[in-house]
Amino acid sequence: MPKLFVYGDLRRGQPGHGVLERRSAARFLGPVRTGRGFRLRAIDGGRGMYAALASVGGPGVLGELYEVDADALAATDAHEDAQFHRSPVLLDSGAKAWAYLVEAPS
Repeated sequence: MPKLFVYGDLRRGQPGHGVLERRSAARFLGPVRTGRGFRLRAIDGGRGMYAALASVGGPGVLGELYEVDADALAATDAHEDAQFHRSPVLLDSGAKAWAYLVEAPS
């Protein structure tokens, strides 16, 4: 089953976590960090500021790793704002996981 890295609203204890919590096939695997090359950027989404993962260099970002099925991925895709895209990222362990990123500034 695919792995999903979450770092913000979808983490345990955060408002969006119910999207994963309601999916029986979304299993928490533990805390993880992305590999180098990622950092959080502050984004003004029109409803206030929020953090977004960007591939713009950096020491990596701490988050949570989940094992998910296609239903959970579809639900998280629908939950995430149009500014995000799901993309594979490299974790500091060398494993790959899906994550939601924003485009790097040009």
